[in-house]
Amino acid sequence: SLMPEVDKKYISKIKGNAVLLSLEFIEQSPILITCGDSIFVYNGHYYEELTTKGIGKRVFKFFENNEILKSWSSNKAKEMIEAIKFNDRVKEIEEMDSCGSLINLKNCVFNLDTMETLPHSQKNHFSYALDIDYDKNNTECPNFMNFINSAFMHPNGQADHDTIGLVLKIISN
Repeated sequence: SLMPEVDKKYISKIKGNAVLLSLEFIEQSPILITCGDSIFVYNGHYYEELTTKGIGKRVFKFFENNEILKSWSSNKAKEMIEAIKFNDRVKEIEEMDSCGSLINLKNCVFNLDTMETLPHSQKNHFSYALDIDYDKNNTECPNFMNFINSAFMHPNGQADHDTIGLVLKIISN
């Protein structure tokens, strides 16, 4: 991904202010969201939870990319990370993976209600993608379909969203 045009003079001017630096960090980053005390970054398929070390490395790289590495300090990085968590520009999500009848696969999102595929989207707050490619032409999977139907369908034929959500939450951890 291309880095947005950066005003190096402005960055140099604000290099002592962790809050203003956090705003620039948000502008230069891929899509960030928070859930609880965690920060997630969108990778094009799902949101990856950033570890303390992971977000720290990204902040360090931000200082390096903006040619202000001499101004980096552990305390300033920690202040920036806290400011990111509280900033309204970073969307706060109440719960990850609460996408109803959607399953996130390697090559698409599959809707169990409509049996249709959807493109990956940052609007779905998935924290996983199953390591499975959906192939509509590969219909030879009777055992799997029997399992899916018995495990995730109500007798009336509707998807059991509660069970699906619970299983996805378990396997994504």
